[in-house]
Amino acid sequence: MTRAATPVAEVLSLLDRQRDALLRGEFAALDGLDTRLDHALRRLGADRVPAQDLERLGTAAAHVARLLTAARSGVAQVRTDRRGAGTSPLMTYDAQGRQHAGPPVGHMLSRR
Repeated sequence: MTRAATPVAEVLSLLDRQRDALLRGEFAALDGLDTRLDHALRRLGADRVPAQDLERLGTAAAHVARLLTAARSGVAQVRTDRRGAGTSPLMTYDAQGRQHAGPPVGHMLSRR
């Protein structure tokens, strides 16, 4: 972002970068964006912002907030799933794609 960019354009650009990183699942790309966004928002707060720009900012920020909530929920679900992963060495799936635990630990399937 160049120094000549308006604070509104800078905030929108940073929100777009956050959105794109979240949609791609590239969480490492989010590193440092929060600090840059905080600085940009502080600069924005010093200016008088037209209503249409505030609406654009609010829409973009709400979208990123929904993506962040979904990402947190997904990570929490994976953590929960991974904690329980040691209970069964085999996971199977039925024709509808539903996951089922295999035989309990200690019971092996025999080959015939």
